[in-house]
Amino acid sequence: MQIDYYFHSEIGDLDKQKAQEYLADKISNWVKILTKSQYSPKARFELEFMSRKKHYRTELQLESSLGNFMAVAKTHTIEEGIDSVISEIKRQIAKQKDRAITLRRRGGASLKKRFSIAKEARFRLPKK
Repeated sequence: MQIDYYFHSEIGDLDKQKAQEYLADKISNWVKILTKSQYSPKARFELEFMSRKKHYRTELQLESSLGNFMAVAKTHTIEEGIDSVISEIKRQIAKQKDRAITLRRRGGASLKKRFSIAKEARFRLPKK
């Protein structure tokens, strides 16, 4: 999985390294799931320190065969931000998978009803 990191100027080198290691550790579980697709997924990670408000703004964008997902969090520590962003992305992926499964099932049922000859079929072709 390719991960592009963007850090704003207020982030120190130790924080950059810590964020990269922590994110790589958390995303390592996804590699098995997301690499089954035709093309490899891409992630874009952005970390910014808001000095006026004394918190971190964390953003993660994920582009995969399932779709594009994005999450933003504003927290006091880097770890909290990464955890909340990853949990939001996981929620979005689960919702997208469930939606695809439901549409596949419903679509198959509707096609079966439409082309069946049964009188109780809901979607029949009009009589000529």
